[in-house]
Amino acid sequence: MLAVKGRILKIFNHQHRAGKIPGDWSLTDIGNSQWLLNNAEKTYKRKINIVARLATGNGQFLVKLFGWRHWIHRVLSPFMVSRAWQSWRVARALIAAGVGTPAPRYVFTGRCCGFITSNLYISDYITGHRTIRRYLKSGPPEEQARQAVRNCARNVAHMHSAGILHRDLTPGNFLLDQDLNIYLVDLNRARIRRKLAYRQIIRDLAKINFGAYADKRLILIEEFMGIYAPASPYPRRDWLSDYHQYRQGLLRRRRVKRKLKKLGFKQ
Repeated sequence: MLAVKGRILKIFNHQHRAGKIPGDWSLTDIGNSQWLLNNAEKTYKRKINIVARLATGNGQFLVKLFGWRHWIHRVLSPFMVSRAWQSWRVARALIAAGVGTPAPRYVFTGRCCGFITSNLYISDYITGHRTIRRYLKSGPPEEQARQAVRNCARNVAHMHSAGILHRDLTPGNFLLDQDLNIYLVDLNRARIRRKLAYRQIIRDLAKINFGAYADKRLILIEEFMGIYAPASPYPRRDWLSDYHQYRQGLLRRRRVKRKLKKLGFKQ
């Protein structure tokens, strides 16, 4: 009886970790939000989640300390995979599939009675990066813009062929380095499946848009689909037509949510 009780307590009060902490930081330090804010080279987010860049003698790293958007998430956390651990799993799967993403270095999830008490993820920092949204907004030469979009398409096609749904493919989650290489980030909502249905994939694609490069918007999405379609899990489908259909549906739902928010309805 005592042995069974001990195993149950071990399941619900455990520390789940993988990788190695870069540099000479301690888990106590980087798991502390105030220490992270005080020692960061740059802080990208500080509300709910803390995302900060830290430097060591071995290079620069991005540290993400996950918080809670809503109290219900904390209540349900004993039944959830932590967002840090999901980011770790997906990053490793993407790299195995040949998809660009910052290399994962360390992950830690602490639980007490099943509830997540600490949720930390560390990855490489991409030096000199820009989001594709910011890059296109800067007005690069058309051929360079096309090349960046083609690189996005190849990475997304490899990702979907490997059974991975990102579930938040906004232009802000594509990073480009100085050579226009693509890195997918913000992986905590992603899911790994044995095989993806066409409807799942087209919904995943619907968030992609190149509106910041307004005068070339249609050309760029055509460029994307021209590379994506033949490399996708369903190469014979009419991806461009279905993309526009699902994109319009997504925009309609966003308009309804904004109207409800103005009327005082919480989402």
